[in-house]
Amino acid sequence: MKVIAKQRDALTLDCPAKVNLFLSVKGKRRDGYHDLINVMQKVTLFDRVVLEKKSSPGIDLWCSREDIPPEKNLVFLAARSFFERASLEARLKISLTKKIPVGGGLGGGSSDAAGVLRGLNILFGCPLGFPDLKSVADDLGSDVPFFLRKGTWVMEGKGDTFSRCIKSRTFYFLLFFFGHKSHTKSVYEKHLSSGRKDLCSLSRFSASLRRGRGSRVRKEMKNDLLPAFFSAYPKQKQIYIDLKKKMCKNLFLSGSGATFFSIFDTRSAMTEAFSSLHPSIQQHVFQAKSFLE
Repeated sequence: MKVIAKQRDALTLDCPAKVNLFLSVKGKRRDGYHDLINVMQKVTLFDRVVLEKKSSPGIDLWCSREDIPPEKNLVFLAARSFFERASLEARLKISLTKKIPVGGGLGGGSSDAAGVLRGLNILFGCPLGFPDLKSVADDLGSDVPFFLRKGTWVMEGKGDTFSRCIKSRTFYFLLFFFGHKSHTKSVYEKHLSSGRKDLCSLSRFSASLRRGRGSRVRKEMKNDLLPAFFSAYPKQKQIYIDLKKKMCKNLFLSGSGATFFSIFDTRSAMTEAFSSLHPSIQQHVFQAKSFLE
């Protein structure tokens, strides 16, 4: 989260997207979720959230995406949960401008929710400590806790447990989203898990990330959900194959999809790769870099 403007009764925030640099899916848990080893990196593609105190009771939400009902919007649920946990009367107006694709595996909704929790805590004088914010975030969704903290993190459990922070340099990204929404549940239902912890692969990946060697990072990156994503959405496989050829095999899936991404060591390498793409593809691409806060 990045504070853009702060006034006595209002706060403007930018909430970043994320990519999954490493995603190992283990066995299914008793609660229906899967155990994960998940390395997530925030990137500089942002949704804009404006929080404003108001005199009348209640929470008013305006969103640039009209297809997201307010009562199902994580931003609304996060605000309501914050006021309940802080024992404060809700008197708030929220404006949400979406730029992060919905259903793209980039964590936009989770980031927005975490941004609202952190932002409201600032706006109302910090009534909640981190343990309370983390508890509220846990109830909102598996990815929400990650966005409460700075840095690149290894997340375990169902993706909501902080394992360790990895020191990482700045990388540059091309994010490819062609308008197809992926449903997380559908992808996980197709996943066939070995149930094994992939600790050796994680160790190699973490070491390459700390050393900042882009070629080694790309070699050690993985996403166990890629076959399940193709099984759930067969038409996406050919798109991936064709695009991977164009990107010289530098192409990965974020989360459960549907965003593919490429990672580069330098801005110039990223812009050169973008320039090589046909305009019909360029219109579906976001350029970003690591958001290390």
